[in-house]
Amino acid sequence: SDAAGKGGFDSSDSRAIIENGSRLIGAVRALPMPVVAAVDGPAVGIGASLAVAADLIYASTHSYFLLAFVKIGLMPDGAASATFAASLGRARANAMALLGEKLSATEAFETGLINGCVEERAALDAVVGRVTAKLAAASPAALALTKAALDGATLDQYDAAIDREIAGQTELLQSPQFQAAIAAFAA
Repeated sequence: SDAAGKGGFDSSDSRAIIENGSRLIGAVRALPMPVVAAVDGPAVGIGASLAVAADLIYASTHSYFLLAFVKIGLMPDGAASATFAASLGRARANAMALLGEKLSATEAFETGLINGCVEERAALDAVVGRVTAKLAAASPAALALTKAALDGATLDQYDAAIDREIAGQTELLQSPQFQAAIAAFAA
């Protein structure tokens, strides 16, 4: 659009951008079988949302998780308002989302955001291999029903979170604060 050519986004551009990210996260969450994530490096923004959308998350100590949207006049998206709060609790999720606090992989493990943290990439590959082998050996029906039950108990606000994030982010992508951040980045 013409607005995008000037460094801005119109409402339809903004909504399309956010909906695409939300669809990706939704596809991960909609899989009936558990999804395992291996994080080896920074998981920032929608990358953090994608990693935390997985059911089982393992990371190397070289990794960290960051929702720095507020620093550029935006809000977390990709269901981060649901998944981070469900995993960390309200206080820690608020610190990450409202203050842009970084969470190291070690802290992410200690606070319950991820399932494991290892020193090296080879160890990460080994852990993920063991976990996926256990899942592959389990009853698919039992895994699917268990995943659905856990999601029902912990992510009952998932759809509402996506709707709020799409609406809020669509508005914020057009805000003067975000436009100033984009202009400063482009300069």
